[in-house]
Amino acid sequence: MLINTPSSKTHLLYIASFLAQLKGKFDIQKIYIRPSGQFLNFKGLLDQDITDFFGADWSYLKENSRLSFRFFFNKKKKNKTLYYLHISDCTIQSILCSDFVSQYKEIRNVIICEGIGSSGNLLTRFLVALREQKKFNIFIFIRKIITKGILSIFFKKVFLKVEQWQLYNQNLELNPEIKQYILVHNHYYQSLEQSEQKAILFIGQPWVELGFVEQNTYINFLQSIIDGLIKKGYYIKLRPHPAEGLDKYEKLNIQLDQDYSLPLELLFDQPYIVIGNCSTALINLSAIFGVDAYLLKCDFLENLYLSKTQKALFAKYCGSELDLEQLLDKLH
Repeated sequence: MLINTPSSKTHLLYIASFLAQLKGKFDIQKIYIRPSGQFLNFKGLLDQDITDFFGADWSYLKENSRLSFRFFFNKKKKNKTLYYLHISDCTIQSILCSDFVSQYKEIRNVIICEGIGSSGNLLTRFLVALREQKKFNIFIFIRKIITKGILSIFFKKVFLKVEQWQLYNQNLELNPEIKQYILVHNHYYQSLEQSEQKAILFIGQPWVELGFVEQNTYINFLQSIIDGLIKKGYYIKLRPHPAEGLDKYEKLNIQLDQDYSLPLELLFDQPYIVIGNCSTALINLSAIFGVDAYLLKCDFLENLYLSKTQKALFAKYCGSELDLEQLLDKLH
């Protein structure tokens, strides 16, 4: 098995749930991972946290990303099946730039969901690609559209067998295997009967870092939410997104949850009411633990485009967007 460039521990969570349901069906002899930089330690080796947590024999696959056509012409292929796991999408580069992949006779490509982003459409992915370019270069962008878009779609349809490991299906139901994996591996959660605390968990997103809003505007927005909830007798805790800086929260009168050792779904420890803006965890906590989840309305996200499916997921698990006054009415 080869796992191609996961970039967050949430990705690893979804991968682990896929591996769990394979047990007894497929004999996985070895697991290779081509990691992103954050999963390599200072020596350039695979971080031990990954192997410790997932309890598998993982090896770091390091190879040069050069174009090769051995995928088509290699006659000395191993008579074995390679499970090749991709995050969000399977691109032409991930196949043709790997001599390792070309060694196998049968390749089962599995696209692992990345969260709410996997429920997007071509336009949402186009806009994400724009945001990912810190300094826009039209030539690089066109190249990405051609190689990751047009050619990859053609390549997948003609040459590849592609399976999907989805977080939510077409009926907007959570994948039962992922839900079961989380329930088995979350050892912290207490049932509603065990806690009567009026507690709220705010799930942060890197809106400042993504350029949607100025830092002062965002902090003022959060402060108004915090003040309103505290006046109503609620205890509030903020879970920052792993991709955002924490300095901006120093002036807020709020407890920060900075434990990123595991994804939030595996650390969720009590029946918080969860609130936030467009977070996958917001939907997941509602679907898995049945807690109340609310989507906050804010002016600075007016230009954030969501696909029809993404809107439907938030509507089902979080209801309609609420401003502070509407949220306080709902809570009472």
